[in-house]
Amino acid sequence: MTTDDLTRRLRACLDRYDADYDPAAVLAPAALADAIALREAIGNRVTKHVEAAAVVGLLHWYRYLLLPAPDDRPDLDEAIEVFRQVQRSRPDLVPDALRETLVPADTLRPDSDPWMLMGDDLIHEYEATGDRDMLDTSIAAFRLALTRVTTEDYRAQLVTLQRLGSALLLHVESTGSPSGLDEAVDIFRKSVDLGDRDRRPGLTGLMAALYLRYRRHGHPDDLQEIVEVGNEAAASVPRDDPEHFRLLSLLAIAHYARFQHTGESHELDRAIDASSHAVAGANHERPELAGRLSNLGIALRARYERTGNVADLDTAIDVARQAVHATPIDHPNLPRHLSNLGIALRARYERTGNVADLDTAIDVARQAVHATPVDHPDRSGALLNLGGTLLANGELRGDQELLNEAVSVLRAASNTTAVGSPMRALVTTHLGRAAAAAGDWPLAVEVFDIAIHAVDQMVWHGADRDDSEFHLARFSGLASDAAACALNAGDPSRAIELWEHGRGVLLTRSLDLSTDLTELAERAPHLAARFAALRDRFNHLTPHGHDDPPSSLEWSKRVARREWDEVMEEIRSLPGFEGFLGRMATTDLLDAATAGPVVLLNVSRYRSDALVLTRSGVSVIRLPRVNPKEIELRLVTLKAAMTREGSPHQENRLLGDILGWLWEAIAKPVFDGIGLTGRHAPDDDLPRLWWCPSGMLSFLPLHMAGYHDTPAGDVPETVPDLVISSYTPTIRALIHARRQREAKACAPHVLAVATSYVPGTPYLPAAGPEVAELRDMFPTSVEVLVEAAATRDAVLAAIPRGTIAHFACHGVTDPVSPSSSGLVLADQRLTVLDLAGIRLDNAELVYLSACSTGTSAPTLADEAIHVATAFQVIGFRHVTAALWPVADNVARRVAHLFYKHLEYDGRPNPEHSALALHAATEALRIQKPEWRMWWMAMIHIGP
Repeated sequence: MTTDDLTRRLRACLDRYDADYDPAAVLAPAALADAIALREAIGNRVTKHVEAAAVVGLLHWYRYLLLPAPDDRPDLDEAIEVFRQVQRSRPDLVPDALRETLVPADTLRPDSDPWMLMGDDLIHEYEATGDRDMLDTSIAAFRLALTRVTTEDYRAQLVTLQRLGSALLLHVESTGSPSGLDEAVDIFRKSVDLGDRDRRPGLTGLMAALYLRYRRHGHPDDLQEIVEVGNEAAASVPRDDPEHFRLLSLLAIAHYARFQHTGESHELDRAIDASSHAVAGANHERPELAGRLSNLGIALRARYERTGNVADLDTAIDVARQAVHATPIDHPNLPRHLSNLGIALRARYERTGNVADLDTAIDVARQAVHATPVDHPDRSGALLNLGGTLLANGELRGDQELLNEAVSVLRAASNTTAVGSPMRALVTTHLGRAAAAAGDWPLAVEVFDIAIHAVDQMVWHGADRDDSEFHLARFSGLASDAAACALNAGDPSRAIELWEHGRGVLLTRSLDLSTDLTELAERAPHLAARFAALRDRFNHLTPHGHDDPPSSLEWSKRVARREWDEVMEEIRSLPGFEGFLGRMATTDLLDAATAGPVVLLNVSRYRSDALVLTRSGVSVIRLPRVNPKEIELRLVTLKAAMTREGSPHQENRLLGDILGWLWEAIAKPVFDGIGLTGRHAPDDDLPRLWWCPSGMLSFLPLHMAGYHDTPAGDVPETVPDLVISSYTPTIRALIHARRQREAKACAPHVLAVATSYVPGTPYLPAAGPEVAELRDMFPTSVEVLVEAAATRDAVLAAIPRGTIAHFACHGVTDPVSPSSSGLVLADQRLTVLDLAGIRLDNAELVYLSACSTGTSAPTLADEAIHVATAFQVIGFRHVTAALWPVADNVARRVAHLFYKHLEYDGRPNPEHSALALHAATEALRIQKPEWRMWWMAMIHIGP
């Protein structure tokens, strides 16, 4: 007989008793037998069959009321036992008299409050069945329980807050929805504040909540707080306590995430050390062992990728296998552990070429997908891993069927991701690569476009700078691949638009915020005012110096993001403003070529080309000798030359090899294609040309390409003999510089800054004399800040006063955080980020006589985040900078020659900056040909 049948029979007995008060209706042996059978059928699933359980309890309650003592005692005990469980989910079904027995009115303790008991039961039910309705109801129950707790009841508040926070975290993990994350963080903060006598449970919950929020939003402040909270919690627990090892596991996850964000090896080592101890302290009969093993495997694989130590990779695979074997077949984490094993196996295949590893990786990845529910947030990750492994196998074997399957799997992954999310960008990037490998160029273009848009959404105008750099580094080269695929699809205009839109994203954001609002203010003054207010607010949305708690800052950003989207939508609805701050069309980008060709150099695994913008349109020039590996070889050669370990002759030979290759592979095909080769008359002005290279090509001296030892009288085969070169990080940056309002009619004011010696840096004996020469050259218009007077604050205060700024000091490039790159002043570094908040109207030229001010970190080469562009963004139309370190005495000589050619009628003329630098380096090239390393280092950026 079914549970429903037994329930109906017992209910009928109870109804007869209620109607006739006939004791036989509930005292009959058949009724008792049905109650016992129904109780056994329900078992421990009272929450699921709560009404049936209430029927059983009522029968025993009525029997207790009717039977004489002591025969009534077993029925009372059974009624109390049944209704104690019923009360947890349906307290309304408990008879009033019995409720008083179960929960005395004056003691609503956490372990006896009906809503708390109900919430606990629902959590257990969710964990057993995966029914999210149970989880949602448990959260509601815990919220109600919290309303019943008095502020004086410390213990009840603490326990209730922790249960509610844990339920919210379960909801986030099961649905992938960020809803409730900030609330969970705030709730655990409150529990920590309440837990003066025992902060540990709240600290553990806070760590978990902060980590989930980091995974969703990627804010490094959350990671920092996890480590601080975790260290406090771990210090409060004995080293042999199981809780100590659980905290180590959470700390390991935080250190690994910090390594991903910063690239600092010591964070990875800490993650591996903490994970190893967490595994060693795990109970091998408990489910947490598998998770700790899997995390250890991930960290070991990351260290292999950093160091190339195959032993780490082999251990990572062994550990990942142990994690899979330690996970029950029906456990929700099994797909994640399978995916991690598959990724490690694929990495070993890529290292050793062992096809067996690749085949096993595919098999494991298929298992992971099969084990992941269709609506689970990890589904897209499992599909991504399978698709990536199929792609690798298809490319290895040249198997079109495998490539097509990779495309199909990655399409499915794309359909499960949220618009604008990091996962959407990651999946569509892989899908684009799969489509390209399969030869489906139109599909590759479409999905690469989606990926670029997803990255664009993540790196919005008010996003944290470090977060933005982290995301952009993950998708380095995306725009170049998209452009190459568009060219293969026969669409050069779209190639240019994708290339421009997907590069220099942070630079574009900065230029957007400095856009001229005059026209908008005339058309819609209220929108111009809102835009300006938001622009000002973005400057205060960074964690640096912010006193509000992280949750408050996150809320402020969310509100600002919503307002920004609303304002942009309203502005773009105005006639003539449809493209306001949007993707520029090729026809608009051609404006950059009004003064000479702009050469976009796109390097991709699929093809490499020069896209030359001229007044008449776009020319596509194939560069068959150029590919990422060739660029890497030339950079290795450049590094060897710069170490200066060999003779000057050997150094110049290496540099000559680089310059010769740049000529043959890039410059000559470009010049041939646009008709710039041939001899110029001595009195002819050389034409202008702008280089805009992608990726690692931006580290090579394109402006000096050629054979500099060609005998006089021969046809020139060097770039400086044929054109005056300038650079631009993006097309939009060049257009912006041209459109900037020229300086007001006022005498030029030169700010000259020099620091010869700063503790911890090499002495620069020529820095002071370099500035002195500048003062002698323009005695009436120079403001000098040297040595101790050249502090960061003093320089920041003086910059707005100058139309020209000159810096003679050390330059520093930060490879981990490019926005921390800067100029070394007397007290501290003047960084890219320090300059970001300045907006100048009259600035014209900045001369950076400092090392490596024109190069960015390799991982963000397309972003051009360096000191030179930082000055360009704040208003300096012309920038002179160095691609690499320059000898102090040479820097002084180049600067002297530069200003000599810049002078016109006793005053410096910034509009001649490109010509002046060309003349200065040309003079040095003739006078000191052996100084090749130095005269090819300086570049001009701007119009």
